[in-house]
Amino acid sequence: MNKVLPFLMFNDQLEAAIELYTTVFPGSEVRSLARTGEDGPVTAAEFMIGGQVFRGYNGGSYFSFSEG
Repeated sequence: MNKVLPFLMFNDQLEAAIELYTTVFPGSEVRSLARTGEDGPVTAAEFMIGGQVFRGYNGGSYFSFSEG
């Protein structure tokens, strides 16, 4: 059976969100980060909180929040 993998989009604040989540929730970890260039902003990431894996993406201001 397939597991659900939540995918979260951010408005250029992915790195700050990951720092907050991994600080607040014990046992959380960052599994991978993709950056634009060596020192550029984080564009995509995979992280784990409470045993649940999440993927995040910096969508920029082009995308708006969707409840679906």
